[in-house]
Amino acid sequence: MFISPLSFSYDGWSIGTIKDIRYQSAGTLLRMNYEEGSTINPQECGGKPATSTDYIFMPQGETAFLKNINAAALAAYVSNKRVSIAIKGCSYGGAYPLVTEFWIKD
Repeated sequence: MFISPLSFSYDGWSIGTIKDIRYQSAGTLLRMNYEEGSTINPQECGGKPATSTDYIFMPQGETAFLKNINAAALAAYVSNKRVSIAIKGCSYGGAYPLVTEFWIKD
């Protein structure tokens, strides 16, 4: 399954399995078990180093894309599937890397 917004520009890919999901009113926060070579926090969001394994942010909303990407994340989490997540910039508050594309690998 590959779900993508109209923009294909990104800073890099985070690859691995989803460790946990944290739902908030503005978005969904993911923590991952990263594979070697993954892009984790390329813009050093929240003042954290590029290697910080803190949360990454997926926005929530009523568009089909946002509903689909959140459903895909939940499906990947419960089935422990590997994912590739495109990271582009920082979340709206600047605290976390922003997810722009989501790909279930296995």
